[in-house]
Amino acid sequence: MNSISRRLAAFALASAASAAIAQAPIRLLVPLSAGGATDSAARIVAKPLSEALGQPVLVENRPGADGSIAAMAVINAPPDGATLFFASTTPICAVPTMRKNPPYDPASAFAPVSLVGPLEMMLLAHPSVEGRTLADVLRYVKMNPGKVNFAAPNNTALLASIELQRGAGLEATNVPYKGDAPGLVDLVAGRVQLMYASPGAPQQFIEQGRLRAVAVLSPSRIASLPDVPTMTEAGMQGLSIIPWVGILGPAGMPADLTDRLSVEIRKIVARSEVQQQLARFGVKAQGSDPGAFGRFIREQIASWREAVRAAGIEPQ
Repeated sequence: MNSISRRLAAFALASAASAAIAQAPIRLLVPLSAGGATDSAARIVAKPLSEALGQPVLVENRPGADGSIAAMAVINAPPDGATLFFASTTPICAVPTMRKNPPYDPASAFAPVSLVGPLEMMLLAHPSVEGRTLADVLRYVKMNPGKVNFAAPNNTALLASIELQRGAGLEATNVPYKGDAPGLVDLVAGRVQLMYASPGAPQQFIEQGRLRAVAVLSPSRIASLPDVPTMTEAGMQGLSIIPWVGILGPAGMPADLTDRLSVEIRKIVARSEVQQQLARFGVKAQGSDPGAFGRFIREQIASWREAVRAAGIEPQ
């Protein structure tokens, strides 16, 4: 095939991709179960994105395997914009840094579209854990070595739990879950005693006194829980990595298509009503262009590698 033929073929592929997104419903794959902060944020963004594009944007939950099930479904989809990934930190940063043989390289397997924003996280405790402050909680865990269970709905929460246990000299058990929602169910029931989670779903249980918000991992306090101190204010180091959510497509998406999606998403997350809705689930709305998002992802993967090494976690 000569150079002219190759250019014509590339033009035809790009035109076909643009046509595909103009006609087909878009699947927005979420790597966690329904009901958590990531799923809620995806649904908040999906509705105005559907309106902006003039076509359905359907949220599809694909939990499991640290989000790599959803990730692989996106990677294997045609790069026509009809399948997008509402990615969280775990499949993009944890999978390549906590596995010996990760199934993909996020830096080359995806086309970055836009960051949606960093996620706030807090430490929640079941009322059976004695005391109200972080110091009280740490004292309780120390007095009950090996008897306290940490819900780990994602690898960000797992890494935060390991960092806290190492920093405070604790011995607790990390229990994996496929998302915030199932972990929260067991936390409220007392089957696990501690959990790192984003705001939103836990709010009602905190207000009812069925859970306690102990400390916030973010650099600043959460607007909906102004009386809950940050980890630093409570005397402990905060989370060393940044949880976030953002939208990616399969590698090979045409630049004009990626740019168009990015522009619409950035417009959406800049709306005050969308920012307020996202804030309820701990997302600080912050769009970005594809290039900036790609750089952010590479920087975050590097930060995760260092955090995993510092925590003494051996890739499995």
